Amino acid sequence: MALMKCSECGKDVSDKASACPNCGAPVATAAQAEQVSRPAPVPAPAGRKTSKWAYVGLALIVGSVFYIYRAATSDHAAPLSAGLAGALRQPKKIVSDRFSLKEGQAQMFGFNLNMDARVEVSVEASPKNVDVMLMTANDLARFRQAQGRLFGGQYTYRQALSRQATMKMHQTATLPLGEWAIVVQRPKEALIFGQETTVSVDVTVY
Repeated sequence: MALMKCSECGKDVSDKASACPNCGAPVATAAQAEQVSRPAPVPAPAGRKTSKWAYVGLALIVGSVFYIYRAATSDHAAPLSAGLAGALRQPKKIVSDRFSLKEGQAQMFGFNLNMDARVEVSVEASPKNVDVMLMTANDLARFRQAQGRLFGGQYTYRQALSRQATMKMHQTATLPLGEWAIVVQRPKEALIFGQETTVSVDVTVY
């Protein structure tokens, strides 16, 4: 048996008594007193659950921003006009060749783009220079006709990815879908064709 103070009169009361013998006030047991004095637990606030779709959306936004930035600033990425298919496409080397040209001779490399693409052309020639020309399919047909004539003829080429009288070239340009050709020609410089020129050509599509 233990004694406890009456909450009304302050006299000592047995914890077994149901009421104070002095003032008659009811006596709370130790368990009841502990329960009364102990504050009720406050439930923890429910945490916010983030949907997996929110993470997917965030990843798509970050990926889109990265793709736009890379396509706008890098020469080694598909252009924005190529869309999602271009972003997923891996760089592909479509020409890697080494050959010799005499004066007046030309080598042609045709390729087809099924979407807008960034095209990189690298050419090295030694010991003489060469003309490098980007042509459409129609340009190439006129070039072939001019080559077949005794006194030549008229033909055109595109300024992008073209350079005259060069021994070393490395250029990148965005081309629309369609049929294209890179023509490498050793210009005529003498009446008697003489020394050969060795040429290396690499064409990569992004």
